Amino acid sequence: MAGHRVFRTPLASIHPHHVAKAEREGRSRADVDLVVCWLTGYDAAGRAGLDSPTTTDGAAPDHVPATP
Repeated sequence: MAGHRVFRTPLASIHPHHVAKAEREGRSRADVDLVVCWLTGYDAAGRAGLDSPTTTDGAAPDHVPATP
């Protein structure tokens, strides 16, 4: 399944779609960022690093910070 295109899609291209959907539903970009941080374990600065066009869904779990 790692070869599926969803795992090769840059997170930077997906995030704006999540934000747009959240805004249509009355939420904000900050709400989306909060959920992404909660799901991945990143802080706000670390989440910003996911906006790199080279970070994909398939590579992101390799870089998730360790949780206690």
